[in-house]
Amino acid sequence: MEQNLYHGILREIDYADFFLVRAPQPALIGFTTEDFFSIQGARETAREVTGIYKAYNKEHNFGTVEDMGPHGTTPKTREATYAFLQKHLSNPGNPAEEEVECLTDEEMQVTATGQVTTSLGSENKL
Repeated sequence: MEQNLYHGILREIDYADFFLVRAPQPALIGFTTEDFFSIQGARETAREVTGIYKAYNKEHNFGTVEDMGPHGTTPKTREATYAFLQKHLSNPGNPAEEEVECLTDEEMQVTATGQVTTSLGSENKL
């Protein structure tokens, strides 16, 4: 989740509050060290949320994963997410990413032009 609520700062709502209302359900925070958001803020949020889950005696339902890199996900954060979801959804398997061959744009098209309106002669009534 990455949400900024309208007037959230004014109302003193921070990221830990999202977890407070979610706890003790399973949750994971993934963050990167070179994000344009402060790594300090992510770490402080993680510490605060850890305390929330400890209060419920459900520390095993909360996790964090940190990796070096810019804003976004990394193989490490994605694989930790897969493993976390597998654990909490009782979905066995290997969380390691695999190389997959993607279809080309042309292979994904189900019409000659890739557009229903132009391929099937429909009308656009905007």
